[in-house]
Amino acid sequence: SAGSVAEVSTAPSEASPRFQEADELSAPMRTSASAARRLRRKRAAERKAKADEEDLARRDAEGLRIRELRPELEKGEELAQLQGHVWALSQDKKGCRLVQKALEVAGRETAAIAAELSGHILEAIKHPEANYVVQKAITQLSVGGSGFIVEEIMGSAIAVAKNRMGCRIFCRLLEFCSTNPKVCHLVDELLADVSELCCHSFAHHVIQSILEHGEERHKHVIAQTLVADVVRFAQHKNTSYLIEKVMTLCTCSEQDQVAMVCALDFKRLLFLAKTQYGRHVAKTMLKDPRWYAVWGAEEFERIISPFRAGLEADRFGSLFLKDMA
Repeated sequence: SAGSVAEVSTAPSEASPRFQEADELSAPMRTSASAARRLRRKRAAERKAKADEEDLARRDAEGLRIRELRPELEKGEELAQLQGHVWALSQDKKGCRLVQKALEVAGRETAAIAAELSGHILEAIKHPEANYVVQKAITQLSVGGSGFIVEEIMGSAIAVAKNRMGCRIFCRLLEFCSTNPKVCHLVDELLADVSELCCHSFAHHVIQSILEHGEERHKHVIAQTLVADVVRFAQHKNTSYLIEKVMTLCTCSEQDQVAMVCALDFKRLLFLAKTQYGRHVAKTMLKDPRWYAVWGAEEFERIISPFRAGLEADRFGSLFLKDMA
């Protein structure tokens, strides 16, 4: 009948949004709480799967573009095709390799390619792919050409040094651009928190790079910090390594090295020899002729003889004796 037709035509179909909405509203009344949770998880998984499909399609499109560019870039040709795409490619696993290759072969165009990273440096530093592009840019640009990278890190030096990938950027800047005054200012900012950074899992690599490539005044600040609390620092995994570097690097001043020697008498070294990381510092000192000259000590075998049994009975002490053998 006409009435039944009208009734059917106005009723929402099961596929319509209104029907689904009404069904969702009434679902709590018909299902248990656990069933509702399962339903929400199912729908969340479906939304994620759809998003993953869209992301995969986007990556496939980018991958096609990358495959088209690779032969030309590997021959050092058609670098102009990168224009406007450097940042996007830098965030892609394969694309970042292409950009690095382009930076190597670009010659006069290197600065123009790197310039497209401008405004993205802090984001790139934390990116698992793009950070390699920034590192490559630093190695290929002139000392002055890397200035924009330094400027964008200014104000965030400590955070960058503490970042797993950021510490690498900092090390590259010190290796390739240490003569740039802007890098010196960046290190000034960093060393405001030098004691904590020396102990940090990632930042201590930056501190080591300063000892190797930095200005004399910066190395002196680091050495003074370590000397001031040398026994504590000598027992720490990261700072014990830095103390060894101060003593062994030819880039560190004789004055700072002698100050370190004067801070560690035999009693302290004997204590450190029985600690996990301190034993390395004790070994470095007791293998340095300057220590014996400063302290007027006899040769190692003579001064250690009364304490050998105690060291042999100790887990780390025995390892120290093996290192000294």
